[in-house]
Amino acid sequence: MKNLIYTCLLLCALFVASCSGDDYVNVIPSDSIALMAVDMNNVQKPEVKGKPTLETLPFIADQFGVDLSVPVYLFETKDGNFGICAKVDDADDVKKCVDEDMVPQQMCKPLTERKDFQFTVVKGSWALGLSDDAILVMGPAVAEQQPSLQQQMAKYLEADKEKGIKNTPLFEKLDSLDAPVRIVAQAQAFPENIAAPLTLGAPKEADDSQVIIAAELQAEDNLLMVRAHSFSFNEKINAAMQSSIASLRPVTVSYLPSVDVNDAAAVFVNVEGNKFLEMIKANKGLQLLLAGINTAVDMDNIIRSVDGDVAFMLKDGDRRNVAMFAKLAKTDFLNDIPYWKQSAPKGMQIIDDGKDAYSVAGGDGKFYFGVTSDKQFYAGANDSIAKAVGAKAARSLPLQVTDRLKGQRLCIVANISSLFGKQAELAMNLIRPLFGSPEYIIYQLK
Repeated sequence: MKNLIYTCLLLCALFVASCSGDDYVNVIPSDSIALMAVDMNNVQKPEVKGKPTLETLPFIADQFGVDLSVPVYLFETKDGNFGICAKVDDADDVKKCVDEDMVPQQMCKPLTERKDFQFTVVKGSWALGLSDDAILVMGPAVAEQQPSLQQQMAKYLEADKEKGIKNTPLFEKLDSLDAPVRIVAQAQAFPENIAAPLTLGAPKEADDSQVIIAAELQAEDNLLMVRAHSFSFNEKINAAMQSSIASLRPVTVSYLPSVDVNDAAAVFVNVEGNKFLEMIKANKGLQLLLAGINTAVDMDNIIRSVDGDVAFMLKDGDRRNVAMFAKLAKTDFLNDIPYWKQSAPKGMQIIDDGKDAYSVAGGDGKFYFGVTSDKQFYAGANDSIAKAVGAKAARSLPLQVTDRLKGQRLCIVANISSLFGKQAELAMNLIRPLFGSPEYIIYQLK
């Protein structure tokens, strides 16, 4: 009987420990629109000598009272604030780190007390709140906004599991993913030009809060691999999304060799035109991308004629320099070009530029489009690039990249340096500690 009692007590203790071990997660607002988990034990940590800096502190925080054996969470709130949440192992050690390391280096102000919690401001913009269980950083906020932000954070720090993120579908989905870094976010958390390809297949009636992107991020062969799927917690919207996504076919090698190593980004799909047109008409971002062309050219009719691989390539950091290539099943729309010429908006002109080749002048600039003898459509702001449809780039992507693109239903490749341009070093400062120094980001639709 004594052994049975001891066993029951032990099981109860283990149960309580397992329940309280992730109490720190409760401080994350339940209305967060994006949530990322980082397993710090499975990422590349920099070698740190001497006093910690703001850049190195997250990777050695376990030396200063933070528990890095459990995930660190990053999140975005509905009102646009960003945050970081970590578990506290020893609050006194955290306070000592702030007082003896961060304040002397002018990383932050001394701690002050508010509603039984300790607060400071890091780098003039980020509020840091500390309880016995959690450390919470939120911002950015100017000095005038800091009191109200810290007041709100105090409410988060005293929240229980009924009010925290753990009981939300967003967290449950994140908890089901398996990677050192994982993200679940509403589409509205992404900039529109990034959200557009990620939300392909979502029905028109779905708003950006109802479309969810779940992704697992991992470093492989000097690449940052993003394996993701899009869905909705709304059953009706999700059924429509999965039906549309199922119509995407495996990408072949048709246009993969056309991507130059320095191109900022490229998106690949393999589709039947009518299905693809339905997806584009439901996608505000892609409609915006084609809006400039559609004023003079009937892109709907062109897309209906597609049957096979389609590629959109951003040739540099300028979003206006986009090239589109596509395999066609038919070229009947060429018969409509005389009408397009006559009905072109005022100030725009369609000009013959060779056999089945045309340029459109006016509006915001000039672009070129046409059809090759083997039924390939091309369009772009650069004449030589557009007409090079299907041609191999001077310096094509390495095999380790193209091998991960072909056969996917939707895939994106981005050159980090070209995509971020002047902000590339800032982007790498965020990427490098977690994923090393990848040259490319590859997005695969699971």
